[in-house]
Amino acid sequence: MRDAAYRLERSPPSMCWEWSMSASAGGQTYYFRAGAPEGGVFLGQLRAASADEALGLLRQKGFQPLRLELRPIRDAWFNREISVGSSNRLTTAECESFCRELALLLASGIAVMDAIAILLPSQRRGSRPARFATALRYGLRLGRSLSQAIESSDFRMPTDFLPVMRAGEETGLLPAALTMLAESYADANRFARAYSSALAYPALLLCVSILVFGLIAFLVAPNLASLFTSMDRPVPFAISALAGGASFVGGNLLATGVVMLCVLAAIGGASAAIGRRLHAVLFRVPFVGDAMRWSASRRFAATLRLYLSSNVPVATALPNALISAGFPGGPEQARRLADRVRGGARLSTSLDGTVFLPPKLIHMIAVGESGGRMVEVLGAVVTEAKNRFEQRMALVSALLAPILILIVGFLIGTVIFSVFSALLDINEVVL
Repeated sequence: MRDAAYRLERSPPSMCWEWSMSASAGGQTYYFRAGAPEGGVFLGQLRAASADEALGLLRQKGFQPLRLELRPIRDAWFNREISVGSSNRLTTAECESFCRELALLLASGIAVMDAIAILLPSQRRGSRPARFATALRYGLRLGRSLSQAIESSDFRMPTDFLPVMRAGEETGLLPAALTMLAESYADANRFARAYSSALAYPALLLCVSILVFGLIAFLVAPNLASLFTSMDRPVPFAISALAGGASFVGGNLLATGVVMLCVLAAIGGASAAIGRRLHAVLFRVPFVGDAMRWSASRRFAATLRLYLSSNVPVATALPNALISAGFPGGPEQARRLADRVRGGARLSTSLDGTVFLPPKLIHMIAVGESGGRMVEVLGAVVTEAKNRFEQRMALVSALLAPILILIVGFLIGTVIFSVFSALLDINEVVL
């Protein structure tokens, strides 16, 4: 660290401290806001070779960096580093872009702090990625690691984001971990687009069906129900249900709207526990659960390979690898498996008693354990799991659209058949 001269003054107009600091040679000027041990706030400038060196100079003097810029800081009345935005849930597309760009910068030898500072101006002001990068920069300036800054940012992201990031930091392979995440999210985005294309036509049919049901329920069914009642004939069940539903909604329009808004709000703000239960249920659904298991197996093998390539023991790496995979059971199941392995059991034997990995992958891991080539075998497991996942997703996307079309067609056909049957009954009575 370079020797530096500094000057400290009280600034009555802004009710904070102003501090100027000059390094002995070279560097560029950084403008900062920093907290003092006695509770004051510094506004000042210093010269340093990099942002890391500037932060180190501040911490060396016992101050807590709060903000560091290459331009003079305009201290607004609200004086906040992180603005309040709407949603703090990062999408997989946003995570992919962040991981890919950050991996490229870190692989070029740029420090994490400087890489985040480079990423920030490229984000649209006020967007979720911009607010996320700002939160990370704030956490890094407080001396936290990248994973700690992510954890304290209050942003919600995919389940494997933080564990894999932590694995990259612990093994010193953060660029590789970020690249792995970017590839995983790229695959997820690709299949999401395929799903959207496959579901476009069924979604259109569903909207048309809802419109048809509404028209029949509010315009046709009440008249038919009244006609059957006036003729002392039993009202068909479908006509009676549609007419009763329309009458209830029409008479309680405000209450129905409030209930629907509450349901939508509950779905949008569903707790993590509900999300975990839904995730566990989806794992048991045919075809969909199979695809999810192969995807989770790929994340598990990739994260475990990241640890083992840095000579981290299997028992130490196992909990984080299982959490990053997103298997049902959560951290408790991961700890139990780690205790088994720590007690002397083989990894393949411990996994064989669970429903996590498919049997073929467990067999491949057993071969790797026997031959002492776990890193290479885990690479093959990643490739195999990725190929099987793509096959399952292609099958699911091919079957999903026809199944939904059949369901929507059955519902529409049932209602239309009931209406026409009622009309035929009326025609027979009249004749």
